Amino acid sequence: HERFGTRHYYMLEDTFNDSNDKIDAFSAMSRALPFRIKFAAYLRPDLLWTFKDQPHKLQEAGLASGFLGVESLNPQASRLIGKAWSGEHARTWLPQLYHDIWQKQVTFRTSLIIGIPPDTREQLLETHQWALDNGLPNWKWHVLNINRDQQGGWISEFDRNADQYGFDWYTENGQTRWKTQYMTWREAKDMQKELESLAKPHQVQD
Repeated sequence: HERFGTRHYYMLEDTFNDSNDKIDAFSAMSRALPFRIKFAAYLRPDLLWTFKDQPHKLQEAGLASGFLGVESLNPQASRLIGKAWSGEHARTWLPQLYHDIWQKQVTFRTSLIIGIPPDTREQLLETHQWALDNGLPNWKWHVLNINRDQQGGWISEFDRNADQYGFDWYTENGQTRWKTQYMTWREAKDMQKELESLAKPHQVQD
């Protein structure tokens, strides 16, 4: 700030709100500065929900925008990827967070994934309509990424044991792609374009 006048920041750690002690310390630091900061961060929505004072502390500290990894509103799909909270609470609580708790003063992008079993096309369209009906500020669709031949430092459970989760494989333009009884990779990719196009006119651009 002293050199460039910087007041806006991105916090790039995976989970900024993983510790209440950290949030308390950051909030105290922010409020003690002789200038007001704004920042964006990756946040776990289940922790915002569990620790009721976190949303207020983050807002006081200067939170302007959050990235929330919800992924699916389907209880079965969300449990499959280890995010059971999303299927149980996100549908009702995220609108409350935006409209009632943050009073639209803090925006957020909700991350959603296309292709997690047993999500269907109809259910994904319902999720899109839910975001519209509840006036959410921004939501982003991603295609489920599974690589049968994945190598390297990070390999997902789906990469290792895709067949145990109902995934099979097919070849498209020389590339191995996933498919399930609900959707193929190509159908998911086409649906991503469709949903992004439908959502864009209604979103707060960040």
